[in-house]
Parts: sequence; C-alpha cells; structure tokens
Amino acid sequence: MVEPFAGSLAYSIHYAKPRIVAAEANPLVRDLWRWLRDVATSKDLDRIESLKPQEKIDARVWAKNHDLGEAATTLVRLQISGAYVGQLSSWVLYPQHSLGLQEFRNRLDYIKRSLAPVRDDFRHPDILAATAQPGAFAFVDPPYLDTSANYKSKGQDHGGMTPKDVEDFVLSLTCPTLVTYGDGCQETFPRLTWTKAVTRKVPILRGGGTRERTEWYARLRF
Repeated sequence: MVEPFAGSLAYSIHYAKPRIVAAEANPLVRDLWRWLRDVATSKDLDRIESLKPQEKIDARVWAKNHDLGEAATTLVRLQISGAYVGQLSSWVLYPQHSLGLQEFRNRLDYIKRSLAPVRDDFRHPDILAATAQPGAFAFVDPPYLDTSANYKSKGQDHGGMTPKDVEDFVLSLTCPTLVTYGDGCQETFPRLTWTKAVTRKVPILRGGGTRERTEWYARLRF
C-alpha cells in the first residue's frame, strides 16, 4: 500500500497490506509515525485516552500537564481535527472531543510490522519504486488548496509543489491508483476523470456547526 500524502494513514491502516510505504511533508506527522512504529505501546495509547480533558484547554498545556511528548500531542491533534482529513488544524481540546485511539490501538502491531520509514516528499525514489512492485496499490489523497501552505506559499522551485506536480505524479504511476479529493477537483486536476462519491455534512472545525461537502474519486489502471 502506497500513500504519498500520509496524513493519518487512515486508508492504509484500515486496509491492511503486507507493507505500507508513505511520504508526509509535515515533520510533526513524520515524527508521529516514527514514534508509533518504533516506540509506542498499547499502554501509551490507553494512557492518552484516559486523560480526556474535563474542560476546554489548549492541547499544548494539556500535554505539558500530563508529561506527554510531541508525538503523542500530534496524535491527539489529528484526532480532534478529524482523523479522516489528517490535518493539524486545531490546538483546542474540548471535553466533548473523542480521542478515538481504538483504531490505532487495534492496528499498532500492524503499523510496527508493516510501516516502512515515512519519507518527506511524495516524489521520493522509495515511493516510486514501491508503486512498481507486484501487487502495489496507491492511495493518493493530496492536500486541499484552501488548507495547505504547500500550494500557497511554495512553488516547485522552492521545494514545494503545485497541483500539476501532483497530477503529473499520479499519471506517471503504473499500479492501480485511487485518488480522492473534494469540490474543485475538476479544476484543480483537469487531466483526471472524476466521479462523485458522496455528499455529506462535515463539521466546521473552528466556527462550529456543519456544512455540506461533496467527495470525488478518480481511478486509474484498475
């Protein structure tokens, strides 16, 4: 299983394969996967989950109060932001937040056994080499334009990426590939053929309430 934009690795963790090869630009998330792969135990996850706050609190203060390291704090931030989007979009913990570490606990042995070292760039040679292996499957969930500084403040000449870079990468793959994105996918990646998956309500993380969002997918070489 190849995830060139790792985030919460929700796809790879759910659909177990003998090997996970992934890249992630955010160093905090890369350190999280290193911690889960090489250090963390089920008892560590149990302890984090037992520390659910009783009142609104900054995650940094909460982590310091309970002597939690940076990787554990990053894991909690993924959960309170909504692990399905894999974003570090909030520092605020509320009592109603579910830390939801059961999936990580259930899959911890799998992560330790199957996860290769997480690379820092989706164009890393290890990523491309993995997609060429027999039985490879690539799940590509690129960052959204309105949430990622990778697009906004960096160009290809500065080590960042453009939507065309992502599109070129996807079209270069020879293994079966599934790409997911939200509204605007046709304009952002016009050379891919998109199919509507579902329209659903999603939380507005900072303002409260919900909004409707349509999810799309593109399949290549199935």
